[in-house]
Amino acid sequence: MNKNILWIAVVSFFVDFSTAMITPVFPVFIIEYLNAGYTELGIIIAISTFVTYATRLLSGYLSDRFGIVKPLVVGGYLLSALAKPFFYFVSNWGSAAIVQTTERFGKGLREAPRDTLISNSSSAGHAGRSFGIHRTLDTTGHFLGSLTVFLLLLYVGQNETTVRNIFLFAALPGLIGVLIVIIFVKEKRPKPSTRQRIRFSESDRQLIWPMVIYSGFTAFLFTEPFFIMRAKENGFETLHIPLLLMVLTLSQALFSYPIGRLIDRYKSRHILIAAYTIGVITTLLMIQGSPLSIILAYVGFGLYTTASLNALRAQISDIATSKALTYGFFYTILAFAVFVSSILIGLIWDRYGADRALLFSLAGTMLFLFLMIWKHINETGEKS
Repeated sequence: MNKNILWIAVVSFFVDFSTAMITPVFPVFIIEYLNAGYTELGIIIAISTFVTYATRLLSGYLSDRFGIVKPLVVGGYLLSALAKPFFYFVSNWGSAAIVQTTERFGKGLREAPRDTLISNSSSAGHAGRSFGIHRTLDTTGHFLGSLTVFLLLLYVGQNETTVRNIFLFAALPGLIGVLIVIIFVKEKRPKPSTRQRIRFSESDRQLIWPMVIYSGFTAFLFTEPFFIMRAKENGFETLHIPLLLMVLTLSQALFSYPIGRLIDRYKSRHILIAAYTIGVITTLLMIQGSPLSIILAYVGFGLYTTASLNALRAQISDIATSKALTYGFFYTILAFAVFVSSILIGLIWDRYGADRALLFSLAGTMLFLFLMIWKHINETGEKS
């Protein structure tokens, strides 16, 4: 494994450790401590997600056009690390939305250039493994970050003061990641001496349908904040939420690299169909709502995110000409879909309850699963 890929993975370990200190308690903080509703939670998710993904198109374009890769990665990691402590000071859901959006802007700034660094550091035919090892370390960081939050809630207390202090100290592992990327991660592509004309090639356009289907499917699947509040409604305490996220990230960490090997061995579309099927099953488990079903749903969500994202990232790496721009375009499509879906799910939840919101999610995910299968059958028939 290339050392550059390993260092990028180590950076993601620390940054995801930092993010995981926020994730388990953020929706609880919004709903229970800031007294907002699910509509407001959906708006926060929609705006911050849209900014995250739309920024990836901008950073992807800048990366390909001007050869700016590592500076965008460093800047994105730094902005995210510095934004997190400001959650400590927020007093209403509007100010929380501003901080969350700023932190997510940093994430969007770094994602496409970082994926380009991984792609450019990978040997031919091994992109799936490279993204697999990266996913393994960042989910391991997420696991340990969730464990840290669980221990803090257990021994310090499940109260607003503890949650705010968690926000304050979440910056530390993020800043460690920033130092590592500055010192150890190397630029893998020289900066061009003149500006390059960047446009989508024929091979880039082949990826539009896979990206649209992935974006549509993921948009209808519940996001982590709604997963967390569903668990809360079904009897899980705030203390238990980090444990559920540990189950999720453990499934991601254990299966990420083996799935990466399967992606390299078999076609990405086969892995995507399997991932979408798991996503539908995950929604069905959430609808059932028993404690065991919810735990299994978190395992399924981890498998879905790992298999689907790694498969599509590897497919882009293998096919795309303007890689960073294509990664950015993919994340922008996803941004529009998640923006609309998060607001709709929040509104449906507030007005009709979680079960109706989950049925809405189930209908959308099944639609895109069938669309993926239909496209696969048509393309197989044309080739034969």
